[in-house]
Amino acid sequence: MKIYVYIWRQGFSEEDTAKLLKASTMLSTVGHMGADEASTALTSIINGFGMATDQATHVIDTLDALDLSYATSTQELADGLQRSASVAKTAGMSFEDLASIMTVVSSTTRLSGETIGNGMKSLFSRLQNIKVGKYLSDEGEALNDTEKVLNHLGVTLRDSATSWKDPMEVLDEVGKKWKSLTDIDKSAIATALNKTGAIVV
Repeated sequence: MKIYVYIWRQGFSEEDTAKLLKASTMLSTVGHMGADEASTALTSIINGFGMATDQATHVIDTLDALDLSYATSTQELADGLQRSASVAKTAGMSFEDLASIMTVVSSTTRLSGETIGNGMKSLFSRLQNIKVGKYLSDEGEALNDTEKVLNHLGVTLRDSATSWKDPMEVLDEVGKKWKSLTDIDKSAIATALNKTGAIVV
């Protein structure tokens, strides 16, 4: 009853609350999570990405499939996704793309879901932190450290002065150049994308 009320108080209809309660129970089982933890994670992911409650089983199926195929867990992914979903959505990232990135980071680093989620939140905030009208000098140069570093290395954050690239495209560009970069360049990118030091991969 407590979890039902928790979900319902988030503004879901009775029908959607019942669906999310059932899905939370499923996530709790497949993710070896407590019921409270599962319902908090699931509703945070659904709300963060602006997904319909009917997509809750898709979220669970995706996390479970990644858990079964890679060195990560449903619980780690759910924990990280709930911390970064809304910022990633604002940056233009889909649920599937973020879950994939988090899987790779988790499998490679074995950091906690909390650390990875906070790192992703920091990364996407850094990619989007320029305020409209304050991001270019009179000469059209980037005023933001993140953008300056990436531009120096041949990676752009925008398609034009007023349009952002898809974050996956930016990360793909960084990934393609990564092996050819010097340690100094790699350090500059890691610092520029993650000023808080929450995650370094």
